[in-house]
Amino acid sequence: MVAKLTPSQVMERARAVKAASKGIPKRDLLELRNNFADDWYWMELCKRAGYNLPHWGTVATKGKLTTWIHRLGISYEDYEKDQGKLQSIIDDNPDWPLRSFVGLMLEYKFDKEAQR
Repeated sequence: MVAKLTPSQVMERARAVKAASKGIPKRDLLELRNNFADDWYWMELCKRAGYNLPHWGTVATKGKLTTWIHRLGISYEDYEKDQGKLQSIIDDNPDWPLRSFVGLMLEYKFDKEAQR
């Protein structure tokens, strides 16, 4: 006998299969935080930099963070020296979406530029 799945169960399973194929833990896909007080500020900084912030549901990976570091013109070595290793930052904040990390990168970028 085949169990009948609800639409939400089908979607959850589809997300889990997609995540597994990309090596993303299921918990990261389903439990990302979306309430950051600085989001309005990050949107302003992103606009100044000429980009749009990633969607709230986008999972942060080391590769995606590296892409954004280069896109924003930040020195990878300086960023890791000042902020810590990318994978450690992700591991310490497993429920944070890519959007929040990009927001912090923007703060870092504009703070560094202001210090020059």
